[in-house]
Amino acid sequence: MKDIPRYLSERYSPWGWMGQRAHDAEAINRILPLDIIISCNYGREVPLFFSDENIFSVERSNGIRKNWSNEDLASALEGQIGEKVKERCDLYDSPLNLLCYRSVKFLESNALNFKMRPALMGVPEKLKRHFDNKILLHRNLRPLGLTAMEARVGPLCKFTFDVLRKDLGIPFVVQFPYGSSGSSTHIIAAEHDYRRLSLKHRLDSAVIREYINGYSININAVVLTASNGTRTLCSYPSVQITGAPECSNSPAAYCGNDYTAAASVEKKVMSEVIRQTKVTGQWMARSGYRGIFGMDFIVKGNKVYPVEINPRFQNSTALHAAATVSQGDPSKALFLAHIAEFLREKDSVMDTYAENIDEDDLMFPIKGAQIIVCNGPSETVVTGEIFPGLYNMVLGELVRLSEKVSLADCETPGDIVITCGVPKRYTRIAPGASICKIQFLTNALELSGKRRLNPTARSMVRAVYGATKLKDLSGLEVPVV
Repeated sequence: MKDIPRYLSERYSPWGWMGQRAHDAEAINRILPLDIIISCNYGREVPLFFSDENIFSVERSNGIRKNWSNEDLASALEGQIGEKVKERCDLYDSPLNLLCYRSVKFLESNALNFKMRPALMGVPEKLKRHFDNKILLHRNLRPLGLTAMEARVGPLCKFTFDVLRKDLGIPFVVQFPYGSSGSSTHIIAAEHDYRRLSLKHRLDSAVIREYINGYSININAVVLTASNGTRTLCSYPSVQITGAPECSNSPAAYCGNDYTAAASVEKKVMSEVIRQTKVTGQWMARSGYRGIFGMDFIVKGNKVYPVEINPRFQNSTALHAAATVSQGDPSKALFLAHIAEFLREKDSVMDTYAENIDEDDLMFPIKGAQIIVCNGPSETVVTGEIFPGLYNMVLGELVRLSEKVSLADCETPGDIVITCGVPKRYTRIAPGASICKIQFLTNALELSGKRRLNPTARSMVRAVYGATKLKDLSGLEVPVV
């Protein structure tokens, strides 16, 4: 088989990455050298792995860290950042091949009038939004033979708290159709919680389901065209960290991934996660979906419940790529299968590559975890100094060893990387926004329940918060939990 990364670089350059986080491109850039990165956030680690002049970042332009969404990226492309991207792309001798965390309708329409229209390697926005819909997934669970929770579907005004408490128990979960990182999920434990939510979303439809007191599994997969139709390949799953009170104030918030802890998941559960992901991927394929997607599950005992589809790259996809660099075969990275699907129709080499890639290439067990450290409920300012790099914990303190900024650089169980959006001093952080990530090789979660951060992970989080010295806008320092 050809050296695919080299082949892609020589045949199809220039290459770019577009997504909410610049650091998501770090491992990709190690495997397939990139020419530009278009992102929302910008951290101090970026110049340590990529040329600063080739970054087009919303945050670098305004110095404010928001709880970024794809809408922020789309808006930026309609303004000055879009003009700068067009200027750069118009200098190239061939079209930019743009690997997309998720596509942007504004670029799909070529509204910027590029001299040579970029090739967008991402699922079209319309199809992505179709499968984002959590109500759509819920209504298709039983027809697809997947495990469904007890639930009600409809506008909130249709259901009273007393009826939901009787039917679903307390707490119960309200999940609106669209939203990521837990932003559309609300855990309702009391009548005043439901009343407050109903006042704001009275006519909005949602999946209202029972609360399953289990742990969460996340998986990345890819839908590929095959000689006899389509096939869905799965990568090694991770245990998902959700609602960790040490690093978020929301009980439904996404707080990271733990691949190391996944080794303790029962084989029967892993097999069921993979089965349900494959069934879902084939269902999506019938509507024309191709490329990377992800799924979230809740597990209790041996029961596996799918809760949402992420029809795009995920936060965990970048961690998987970094682990592939150091622990797997970089020439068979998951994102390369995604690229192959978008090129195979016109390129026999990539068609052969996509046809021959095997699930065993993606399912190798991974060691690694990431914790996302988030701001609390108030806007704050970073008044301390925290630097990206490779660290060890010594007597509860972070000791910086080098400027390395990826899980791929961790070699020993004591190695810790502080990375992904590390803010400069005086950066303003919006409520709930990510501050940075902590990545390491050992497990972050207690293996018994796979829900709580273990003591070592909690001490890492405390050390990062302590180093940032967050202050609210009145100048009061935010206490470290």
